[in-house]
Amino acid sequence: MKKITLKEHQEQIKKEFIIDEAYRHLIKYGYEKMNMDVLAKDLGISKATLYKQLNSKEELVLSVLVKFMKESEKELQEIDSNLPVIQMLKKIITKGFKNRFVLSMGISKSIPSFLRENSEYVQYLNKLLEHISKLIDLAKEQGDIRKEIPTQIIVSLILCVFRLDADEVNINEQYTLDELINMLLDIFSYGLLTKQYQK
Repeated sequence: MKKITLKEHQEQIKKEFIIDEAYRHLIKYGYEKMNMDVLAKDLGISKATLYKQLNSKEELVLSVLVKFMKESEKELQEIDSNLPVIQMLKKIITKGFKNRFVLSMGISKSIPSFLRENSEYVQYLNKLLEHISKLIDLAKEQGDIRKEIPTQIIVSLILCVFRLDADEVNINEQYTLDELINMLLDIFSYGLLTKQYQK
């Protein structure tokens, strides 16, 4: 493993600091209104220094999302492995909803087009989906999830729900984030039908 120099370490710390502040700006202003001049001013650096670290607004947003994915992967690894598989799966889905809805407050729908082209983001997304697939298969073996539903369909459905826009789901902001997540998790887990209409 290559040893990094003090200067390289300082540059990494600076870049992490910029990414953390950019995340706060995304949540506060949204992607469209996020201004690189304001971000540089809030960071206490010049715009030239900001662009030396990250070449564009898109690269900055990608860096924020990749960091978010890395943290999500770490959180997955920290879930208590002694929990029943279905509980682990619910925790992952709940965390995914929460992360997505927080991010959707700041990121416009135009962003995913360049996300799909970023290999690092795609790599972390695939790792997450692979982990979820394994848990679904394990839950099927334990009788918690219906075996006749293909795992890929379940994973695709979870991914679709993760891509929901919080503003579109929570029209008029009548629910708290936790209420919204609990309702979505309930629908996902138990469906829409009352017991009398279920098979």
